[in-house]
Amino acid sequence: MDEDRNNLSEEELRLRKRQQERRIKRKREKEKKRRRNRIILIVLAMAVILLLVFGIASCASSCVSRSEKNQQGLNNNATEATQVATVANIATQPTQAVQQTSNTIKDNGKDGYETDSGIYIWDNKAFEQFYGTEDMAKTYANAITHYRQQLDSSINVYNLVVPTHIAFGLPDRLKSAVSSNNQQDYLNSVFSTYGSDIKSVNIYDTMDQHKTEYEFFNTDHHWTADGSYYAYEQFCKVAGETPVDKSSLTSKEINGFVGSLYTATNVEALKNNPDTVKYYDMGETYTMYLMQQGSTEFTELDNMYYEDAAAGSETYGVFIWGDNPVTKIVNADSKNGKKILVIKESYGNAFVPWLVNNYDEVHAIDFRHYDGNVVSYCKDNGITDVLFLNGVMSSASSFQIDSMSSLFA
Repeated sequence: MDEDRNNLSEEELRLRKRQQERRIKRKREKEKKRRRNRIILIVLAMAVILLLVFGIASCASSCVSRSEKNQQGLNNNATEATQVATVANIATQPTQAVQQTSNTIKDNGKDGYETDSGIYIWDNKAFEQFYGTEDMAKTYANAITHYRQQLDSSINVYNLVVPTHIAFGLPDRLKSAVSSNNQQDYLNSVFSTYGSDIKSVNIYDTMDQHKTEYEFFNTDHHWTADGSYYAYEQFCKVAGETPVDKSSLTSKEINGFVGSLYTATNVEALKNNPDTVKYYDMGETYTMYLMQQGSTEFTELDNMYYEDAAAGSETYGVFIWGDNPVTKIVNADSKNGKKILVIKESYGNAFVPWLVNNYDEVHAIDFRHYDGNVVSYCKDNGITDVLFLNGVMSSASSFQIDSMSSLFA
């Protein structure tokens, strides 16, 4: 789990407290609704009994023929039974499976629940809830604006914020059951705050279009390689690049990944339904360099993936060898003169490999581990493009923003 979980500001703590209060209030309202429905059913049942008693009394005093009376009673009973059945159906309908469409998350008709750690569990999947506000969105956008102003004006600057699984992975019936804030509104606030000198890569609609696919892991808070590919396609649209055809690449898989959301919850259903980590071979024309923690020198590696990553909680580390201060990938076949620097946290790890298809050099700095200066790094390495790529949780964390700002001090 990223470091921002253990470094919440007072504002974020107050926000989560308010979210908890709203969840308690919502549960109480649901309980009141259930009691109200039970009362309605009891009243209807009593009304049926009274109608039957009235019918019998009328039968004794009426001069209508017995055959006509019997027919009328049958008609009344049929009508009343239909009314009771209709009310009962309305009362129980929320637990029924709903009709699916091609781009709708399949609803198994079961309810989810929230763990003590604030993780929402449904259908053997874990969802990290989001508590970011409009003010947090603007704070992040203003920080990106500040970084842009310090970089050379000739550098193209892009900003991509990755939503979390909960924005896409639940059926419509359950969306009101979670306390997670609206991430689409949050992202719109981010992208509408700064000027045109920063190019926004808004991937929300793209991820929503592919939400029935395996975009995010179910036991971990990260996205899959396929999920990051759809974001890469959107980046290429904004940057005027041609994305590599994913179907032309060879893929490999590591099974048995049980990630951070299982670690945070210890829910047995997650452990029993592990994820699969897929990664794609980009060819043999690149060279990988890694600057590890505590070093100022690059080490040359023969692969951009840590293929010895084993099943377990650390399998996501297969992508660019995990979280390191600096990663550099040189594409020997590319001579277009473009070099990109990705300033990122761990969401960037699955995304970075795609860029080797479009740039001579791909550099990645993890702002949580690098203690150098980004402006100097760009000058020393001839960087032409800078992409800020962070998960939405990091963008709403003052601690993470402060860590990133230290790169520009």
